[in-house]
Amino acid sequence: MLRNTKNKKERLIFFSVKLKKELKNWIRYKDRYVTNELLFPSNKGNLLKPTNYEGTLNKIGKSLGIELFPHRLRANFAMYYLLNGGDIYTPSRILGHSSLEVTKVYLQIDDQNVSRRYLEIQIS
Repeated sequence: MLRNTKNKKERLIFFSVKLKKELKNWIRYKDRYVTNELLFPSNKGNLLKPTNYEGTLNKIGKSLGIELFPHRLRANFAMYYLLNGGDIYTPSRILGHSSLEVTKVYLQIDDQNVSRRYLEIQIS
């Protein structure tokens, strides 16, 4: 359960069995060094600020030669979910959007992807 959200509404977070295993490993590791309840503390054991996270992603992106931002990751998730046969409602809930209109902003799908999806599911 995610409690401290941007829109002040609690929501469930969903993750795979593989991620669950990795999170358990991370918790065992971080608990040796940090004594608080934070899942992802800063290097000093404090609350991780969004700017820390954004800065880290930006550095990783630069090392890979791409622009990498939290918002872009969320948008890519929504787009690829839809392009792989998913509905628009599920990513909207997963991302905690207040409406489908917010999710639609994330879905900037080009004509090539629209054509590909149409050909995959065309109705005779």
